Amino acid sequence: MVSSRHAVQALPLLYVNELAGAEALPIDLQREERVRNAIDRVLSRQDSNGSFGLWSVGGDDIWLDAPRRRTADRSIRWRVSTSATGRGWNG
Repeated sequence: MVSSRHAVQALPLLYVNELAGAEALPIDLQREERVRNAIDRVLSRQDSNGSFGLWSVGGDDIWLDAPRRRTADRSIRWRVSTSATGRGWNG
């Protein structure tokens, strides 16, 4: 699966339990694992210059690289390694 697809599938998982709780619906007990797996898959495709590849490391794809600084943002409380964060900001 391409990198952008992993990110798109993980995005709703960031909010699913909050929305489920508000509507008294069952929560996703595997949400954290699913989000962590998606983050790990995307980061496994990050080059040392911060660039993300579509299918593998690197690639200099403008559509993947443009949001990389947001990817490095820790404000959504998902831990991202310091080295990945540094590549995102400095790449």
